[in-house]
Amino acid sequence: MIRVRLVDDEPAIVEVLGLALTENGLKVRIASNGVRALDPVAQWRPDVVLSDWMMPLMDGGALARTLKSAPELAAIPIFITSALHPAGNLPIDEFLQKPFGVSQLLRLIQRHTLRRAAASRCGRVNREGK
Repeated sequence: MIRVRLVDDEPAIVEVLGLALTENGLKVRIASNGVRALDPVAQWRPDVVLSDWMMPLMDGGALARTLKSAPELAAIPIFITSALHPAGNLPIDEFLQKPFGVSQLLRLIQRHTLRRAAASRCGRVNREGK
C-alpha cells in the first residue's frame, strides 16, 4: 500500500485530499505544517510527501530542503501544491498548481512510486552482481 504524508494547514483541503487518497487505496497521515511533518516522516517513511507551499512555522520549501538534505530521506518524492508558483530553485519532484485534479495527483504518485521501486530493484541487482 502506498503511503502518503499530507502536509497542509487548511482543514478543508486535508479532508478532501485525505478522503480522495484513502478511497483510492492509499494510506495517508496528516500534518498541519512542516515542523509537525518532520519526525513522523523519519519514523513512518512515506512513499510520497504531498505538501502545501505556504504554511505557518515551516513552509513546503523549507520542508523539502530539510528532507532532501537527510540522506536516509532524500529519495522520498516531494510534491508541492500552491495556487502560486514558488520562486526559486526548490528540491522538489513535482509542483501541482491549485486547483488540481485527484486523477492527476494519483498518476504522479503512481509514476514516482513505480520509478522509485524500479531504481531500488536496479540498486539491489548492482549490489548483488546479478
